[in-house]
Amino acid sequence: MGKYLAALLERDINTLSFAELNSPVIKARIKDIVFVTATDGNHGRGVAWAAEQLGLRAVVYMPKGSSPVRAQNIRRHGAECTITELNYDDTVRLAAKTAREQGWVLLQDTAWQGYEQIPTWIMQAI
Repeated sequence: MGKYLAALLERDINTLSFAELNSPVIKARIKDIVFVTATDGNHGRGVAWAAEQLGLRAVVYMPKGSSPVRAQNIRRHGAECTITELNYDDTVRLAAKTAREQGWVLLQDTAWQGYEQIPTWIMQAI
């Protein structure tokens, strides 16, 4: 999320502080961003936590059979969290489709052709 926001703001992630991301000037620029992801737990909780820290909206989809406790942990950070009736791969596709249709930002840790940059950043932990 941080690297995405740094790129959007044309800033170096290494010099963009958390305080700056929460400054009124930057908050005004990013306030309408909605992040969406699919997860079976930890990744979604991280997205929810980061969005909460920045006052942004996060939507998290979880596959069928996911732990309700994990979903509740995600919701505790203010994210919308839905356990779908889909398997994991189809839940990822749902998140991607929703991002396209709604103009949201997909923060997925799974890459596929045409969607490599954000997963690379996630894997590099930047």
